[in-house]
Amino acid sequence: MNKIFFHQNPKVKKGLKSGKREPTGELVLNKQIYIERGGKCEITGEAIEFHPECFMHVLNKNRWKHLRLERINIFMVIFDIHNLYDNGSKEFLLSKYPKAIKIYERKELLKMEHDKPKETI
Repeated sequence: MNKIFFHQNPKVKKGLKSGKREPTGELVLNKQIYIERGGKCEITGEAIEFHPECFMHVLNKNRWKHLRLERINIFMVIFDIHNLYDNGSKEFLLSKYPKAIKIYERKELLKMEHDKPKETI
């Protein structure tokens, strides 16, 4: 006969958050960008519905925290482009969407500007 054991004090799974998260400011910025950029993918020109997934950070918003709310670091794109940029190869993304080269050009520009050492007085 198999015995089943129960923990008296079960642990809460890590990663589960209770309560509300603090606003980051992204939603307000994304709404402004959506209106400014006409609700269209900046690579394909396709009309897209407003959704957080259509806003792609060129430089990772966790590593480059100071660029999280900078318009220059955000492209409004269809989900496929966002997904390929985050999870695929540059070559595959560009083979499918050649105009996505704009993203990589912006990435290089941002890295050059923000990898510079801070000047001290």
